[in-house]
This record gives sequence, structure tokens and C-alpha cells, in this order.
Amino acid sequence: MHIARLPEGWLGKVHALHEGAAVATGEWLLFSDADAHFEPTLLRRVVAESERRGFDLVALLPSLWSNAFALDALFATLLRVLVVGGRLWKLDDPRSSVAAGAGFFNLARRSVFERTPGFPWLRLEVVDDGAFAQMMKRAGARCGLLHASDAIGLDYYRSLGEAVHGFEKNGYALLGAHRPVPAMVLCAFMIWTELGPLAFLLSEDEAVALLGGAVLAAFALSQLVIARFMRRPLASAGVPILGPLLFLYCLARSAVLAHWRGGIVWRGTLYPLASLRAGRRLRFF
Repeated sequence: MHIARLPEGWLGKVHALHEGAAVATGEWLLFSDADAHFEPTLLRRVVAESERRGFDLVALLPSLWSNAFALDALFATLLRVLVVGGRLWKLDDPRSSVAAGAGFFNLARRSVFERTPGFPWLRLEVVDDGAFAQMMKRAGARCGLLHASDAIGLDYYRSLGEAVHGFEKNGYALLGAHRPVPAMVLCAFMIWTELGPLAFLLSEDEAVALLGGAVLAAFALSQLVIARFMRRPLASAGVPILGPLLFLYCLARSAVLAHWRGGIVWRGTLYPLASLRAGRRLRFF
């Protein structure tokens, strides 16, 4: 997969749909959260690049605004997990289910979108932006992911506390598809892979300690590379333990709260786990 930076280009016909809009007539449909901030030429640049490269669905890599070290560390781990766990290098493979979607910017070609089951099919999917992208790809869309941190930005979360609360909605869906056994298996795997090297590092066996240090260094290096590419703070990205600890806490807390409440509470509404499991559309493999 090649992630290109966004060039200048011509003005295409775009109809922007923010949440709650009902009618669209353009050749392109933009689904975007209301809190995303666009640079004035963003749409024409994205449409131009999409037409040039034959994309039918485009998501963007934005600038994530934050001013807290711990929150930046969480973002660094989240981005690494999305790149590796999401297998984004298979985005161009039409045989793969891998597709890139982002709630703050999903630009879809109308003719392909009309071949999909549409939004009623996604109504109980928690990770709806990712499932939307997979739905488009199954309809034959060629998916693209463009770097646009100079042209779109948002406060993904304004504080660590807000991030922990935000993960209540989609953490359990990402961790185990709202099912306890897959969630526990994945959580144990992540603890082993993310925190196990720290135990190795403390071992009295020099070879084991060296291996632990090498793995932690590799994690930190990968986060630094992603942070530099995304123009994110490097200091927090270079910390290999803090981000994974926060990330695992958010996921585990989401799962515990979901079972305690009998579902996910979001914006004052309880969505039962049985309904969420039946309505799940996102597939990781």
C-alpha cells in the first residue's frame, strides 16, 4: 500500500453529508463528523486525486490535536495497532476484506454506494465507519487512504478522561466483537506481546533481557516512524509501555462495563449486547 500526500487539483462535484443530512445529489458523497475542520481546498484536492487514481472510496489521515503527554502516548499505540492490526498494506488487494474508513472523512463514489445494501444494513454496527468501508469494497470499490494532516484536523479526544469514556462505545467491539471469550483471548495476546518484553528485559538471563529490549525498541521505533509520518509528537511515541497500558485499560474497561450494564450505553440509550452481536458487520479477517 502506498499512502500519498494530497496534491492540488481541480474542483469536482461533491455533496457533503454531515451527520443528520438526508438528501444527496452529487457524483461524490462525503460522510463526515461535524467536528472535523477542513482546509478550504481539501475537497477539490481529494476529488482530483481520487479521479486520477480511480478510487471509489477515500479516507484521510488527519491531524489529531492534543496537548497531553499521556493522551499522545495512547494515540501512538492506537495508530500502530490500526496499521498492523488493520493490515493496511492489503488495502489495494481486491480479494482482501481490508478497507479504510474514517468517521471524520469517508468520500464515496455515488454509483458504487448505490450498489451496496446502504445504511439500514449498518444500523447496529458500532464501528460503522470501518464496516461502511468494507461494505463499499464488497460492492467493488477501489479504496484509497491519503495523508492529509495539513488539510484536516480534529480533537479526536480532548483529554485522557474523554478518551477513556469514548472507548466505552467501540472498545469491546474492537476487542472481541462483543463476545467475552474472543475478548479475553485477544486481551491476553496483547498483554503478552505488548508487556511481555518488559518482563524479558528484567530477566537475569542476558540473552532474554536483550531480546526484551530489542522488541521494546522495535515497538518504539515503529511508533516513532508512524508519528513522524503523521506529524505527531515524537517524545510520547517513543515510550513503549505507557501507550499499551492505557490502550489495554480502555479496552478491558469497555468490555467489563458492557457486561455489567448488559450492553453499551451511548448518548443516553442502552444497546443490548445480543442486538449488537446480531447487527455486527465489521470483519477483521
